[in-house]
Amino acid sequence: MIKSGKLPLIFICLLAVFGGGCTYRVLNEKLMPPMSVEEINYLLLITTRSDGSLRDPVNIAFLGTKADVVKAMVGSGWEPADPNTLKNVMREVKDIVLHKSYQDAPVSNSFLFGRNEDLAFEIQVQGSPKRRHHVRVWESPIKIQGLPLWAAAATYDRSVEVFPRITHKVDFHIDEERDILVQALENKKLTRGVKYIIGDDPVFLKDCCRFITDGRVALVDLRGVFEQTDSAGL
Repeated sequence: MIKSGKLPLIFICLLAVFGGGCTYRVLNEKLMPPMSVEEINYLLLITTRSDGSLRDPVNIAFLGTKADVVKAMVGSGWEPADPNTLKNVMREVKDIVLHKSYQDAPVSNSFLFGRNEDLAFEIQVQGSPKRRHHVRVWESPIKIQGLPLWAAAATYDRSVEVFPRITHKVDFHIDEERDILVQALENKKLTRGVKYIIGDDPVFLKDCCRFITDGRVALVDLRGVFEQTDSAGL
């Protein structure tokens, strides 16, 4: 369940990270302005393809170390994706054609902050890489209390198209993917808390990319979660 209340100040710096899509400005950690949730409604949270065209909206953000993000994702049932190499892509294509399982198949590169994703995770559906839940994750340039903020885009590959190139087709109902991930983390008690902010305009996302969404970004706090579980021997 999402707890009500004001957005914690540690997350307000998302404005500095996400403002203007793939551009950003860095604010002094000690001088973050007290902005309301309404003041960050204009944010343009969307990744791009290598040609610069718009791709998937950012709908999740994490606060924690890289190890925290990996532990949270793996602990809630997600597989780290294999590197996007020619060998792995060819295996993925073969397994799709032969309807074989490839639980950690590579994902194609998306771009944010001027680079492709730092991490990628997936959950295969129906025993084939043709359909899968997947999440791409980027480390942002902002650190809060010494910990980085991570931006993530969670989407569902519902099918594969072969023309003009072999690629997955994404389901446009992206809120379901955001909520599936948040629920998985909460079920495993792998988050300190989850808050929501309003991200990009749902009308813009529908007009530009056909996405059906409420535009909210889930802010997942991982601070100290694994210090507690490690000390408990879990």
